[in-house]
Amino acid sequence: MSNNIGPDDLVPELGDLVTFVSRVHKNTTGHIVYRDGTLIRIRPFGFLGTIDFDLDPATGQFAERLGVTEIIIHKKRKDPHYSVQLSTAPGEVLEFYTPEGYAIDAGIPHIVQDVIATDTDDAIVLTDGTPLRLWICRTARHCANRRKRSVRGRRRKQFSSCRRARRRGN
Repeated sequence: MSNNIGPDDLVPELGDLVTFVSRVHKNTTGHIVYRDGTLIRIRPFGFLGTIDFDLDPATGQFAERLGVTEIIIHKKRKDPHYSVQLSTAPGEVLEFYTPEGYAIDAGIPHIVQDVIATDTDDAIVLTDGTPLRLWICRTARHCANRRKRSVRGRRRKQFSSCRRARRRGN
């Protein structure tokens, strides 16, 4: 890292390559694939599933029962947009699965038409016109602000963790 380390560089964010050392999950190294004010989800190397690290919603710290003793951020993400982190490109075919691993709309091709990564939107648009809006926590501060708005009832969450996309080659 450079000498200009900001506060967000010390916070694990979506897309970062990290190692969490904990009493419950031991040494877990992988990419952060989900983050909000109550959870950090890691997809470890060599493991098809994910491992959840619960956060205390009041403090943003790891739940005590996990016994997290160390956080190592090996590599910060290059882009805060989840659509870019997924490396999707127009023409690719996406497959969707439930959290239990069952295919959704098996046999129906979901082809990427466009990837939108702007200051106000993060989405993948399919050729049938369906937008897949990806709500993400770009920074820890963004997560905290988002959580406060959700708790106050002014804003509903736009992200559904029920869908998980896996790319299939052209």
